[in-house]
Amino acid sequence: SLPPMQPDIHTEHILPHISLQPFIKYFGVRTMDTLGVDFPKVVHAESEMQLNFFFHCKMADYLHNKNISPAYSFDHNNDTHCYYTGIQTFTKGVSIVKGPTTIITVHFKPVGFFYIFGISPKEIVDKHGETAEIFSRGIVILYEQIENALKVRQGVEILGNYLLKKLSNRKYRYKNPGISAASNMLIACKGNYSIKKLASDCNMTLQTLETNFTDQVGVVPKEFCRLLRFNHVVNMKLYNSDLSWTHIAHSCGFFDQTHLIKDFKKLTSLSPKNFMDLIKPPLEKF
Repeated sequence: SLPPMQPDIHTEHILPHISLQPFIKYFGVRTMDTLGVDFPKVVHAESEMQLNFFFHCKMADYLHNKNISPAYSFDHNNDTHCYYTGIQTFTKGVSIVKGPTTIITVHFKPVGFFYIFGISPKEIVDKHGETAEIFSRGIVILYEQIENALKVRQGVEILGNYLLKKLSNRKYRYKNPGISAASNMLIACKGNYSIKKLASDCNMTLQTLETNFTDQVGVVPKEFCRLLRFNHVVNMKLYNSDLSWTHIAHSCGFFDQTHLIKDFKKLTSLSPKNFMDLIKPPLEKF
């Protein structure tokens, strides 16, 4: 029998308006045709928050991990195919798309969601659902405007203008500006940073750092570091399959391979090898 055909995937990263760049990494635009077959993507532990807008798709669904996550399915009768993804502290299962699909994703920086919407990310940690749960009906109008745009880039511009307006209209509750710097420092070192030293470097007590970090980013700094290290390990192995786990463990700041395996089982319920067998290098054209 012939091997299954691979989906044709094109991905583009578009920088936001300069006023949004402190809060949003980029807009991801992914167009694909799954050629009539289910296209799965593992929803694994992740330190980044996202908004995802699905267009033209025949199906978007979610197969949960029965051992560790409650069941969740997309509502196919929903006015929009727009979903939020909070920080994920463990692997949830597999999302599935079928047919020709365009996905526009807002990739937030750690404090971006809090600064733009005034919603603490800690309220949606480990959640993944329809935006109607946390936003007003205005998101339906936004979705329709993007869907009716003649070109994808025009749709991205509409989305950017919506976020700019949200940002300019925000009435901030108290925010500690040092949290943005602290999160950027952790990202730069891929999670390998002493939390006590981080508090000192940001001129905060440990308690102040943890309280404000959780409110603006969603999780405590230690958990954020664990997720950063995990994602760094996954990407290293994904794109450098010949590297040994021992080498990766040392390169990513783990004491040893045993420490790495312990974190993997905590975040995925699987061994590193079994987890990596679930995901393959993306066949994307950037």
